[in-house]
Amino acid sequence: MNTRHLHDPELLPLIDNMPSFSWSDATLPTIRETFAALQPEPAPLPAGVSVEEIAIPGRPGEPDVRALRFDPPGTPRGLLLHFHGGGMVMGRPEHSIDRNASLSAQLGVTVLAPAYRLSPEHRAPAAVMDGLAALLFAAHHTPLERIVVTGDSAGGLMAVSVVAAGRAHLPGRVALLHLVYPMLDPATGGPDCRALPTSGEFLWTRQSNRYGWDAYLDGKDPVAAHVPAALEDVSDFPPVWIGTGSLDLFFAENLRFAARLAGAGVSVDMNVYSGAPHAFNIVPEAAVTKRFTRDYLEALQRVFAAE
Repeated sequence: MNTRHLHDPELLPLIDNMPSFSWSDATLPTIRETFAALQPEPAPLPAGVSVEEIAIPGRPGEPDVRALRFDPPGTPRGLLLHFHGGGMVMGRPEHSIDRNASLSAQLGVTVLAPAYRLSPEHRAPAAVMDGLAALLFAAHHTPLERIVVTGDSAGGLMAVSVVAAGRAHLPGRVALLHLVYPMLDPATGGPDCRALPTSGEFLWTRQSNRYGWDAYLDGKDPVAAHVPAALEDVSDFPPVWIGTGSLDLFFAENLRFAARLAGAGVSVDMNVYSGAPHAFNIVPEAAVTKRFTRDYLEALQRVFAAE
């Protein structure tokens, strides 16, 4: 279905100018290089914010986890654990330096951004083990009620799976699970896909999603250890904020996840942005992005401003 006319007019340059690819193991190195080249040079850090590369001790039998840590001026009000996107097959925390530095300054918090292992070089559950190590590291230094776990796209997959995995290791819940168009269900893009016909024509498509999940799972069953849609029980999850676009490939699966959470008694704040495809918020001047950014920040401010 041709959906260009359904997109917010301010976002049309994004979908018209973004390169398209045929995804495979053979093409992945070129795709990674292309997307890395699209990243702008980081701006100067906000006044008083520092950034440091650190090594987080890995889980038993697993390697240490490289991470970037952003610290605000003064005593941090809490910690934001951020997982980058990239379909589980690309991306680095360096690609979010500007946003994470800005969040550290605006919220007065430490931002911890792990470089979790990517597929297909490292299959499930390697990435989640890295994320769990980062969450336990964060919880060792910051009270759980002052920790927010956030992620975009595949980073949302990471955030949900890591919070779920952390239940066996932590004495309580983090303050908030904060998700931006999260990647949750390996069926999306396959023969059992329940995505809306108007979703996913541009940017992150059924074909790219199918490749990302196949690279990550490598034929494994979608068990809850590394697939959010397979979680059997979400009743003990922290409050959840979700922001997604009405034309995002993940729109339907995000709605289903929100409904599951609400049905289990979990507080859910579901935000849908009309005419928005995947990654729409990389167009900062669009009015829809400004609405998203306002909501995104307000959800975090409610946690970190609380005494």
